[in-house]
Amino acid sequence: LKMPRWKRCQSRRPLSCCGAHGRSSVTSILLTRKSTRAILEVLWQFRHPVANVTKSSRVERDIDPLGEMANEQFASVVVSVTTLDAELARKLQPGAPAPYRRLETIERLAHAGVPVGVLVVPVIPFLNDRNLEYILEDAPPAGATQGDVW
Repeated sequence: LKMPRWKRCQSRRPLSCCGAHGRSSVTSILLTRKSTRAILEVLWQFRHPVANVTKSSRVERDIDPLGEMANEQFASVVVSVTTLDAELARKLQPGAPAPYRRLETIERLAHAGVPVGVLVVPVIPFLNDRNLEYILEDAPPAGATQGDVW
């Protein structure tokens, strides 16, 4: 039998597995069955890197495995923040966590040792573009070490 390809190239670090917590049927199935923790545990068992992009504070449920993975640089999380204006946030993303709650999530993840970034998305001209500077100013004190605008 031929040696599996992944065994032949063990010296190379695998590509990151990117997960997202959003509002889709797949996400609701994962949340209902609490599978995200199980998936993270399997990825950690095989030392596979994970990058999680989310707007949800539910990522805090997985803070223990993420923190453990982050200790060896195998995990990071990016939290999207659309605006700091709570009323505008409710209109743009109904049902999503409030802006202050997303900053709390960044703070909790950073406190657990998880590298956290902030993503300003979506940027809608004349609606939330004036908030870019404020979001990027408030994220580092909360613990974000990187920022991006889409």
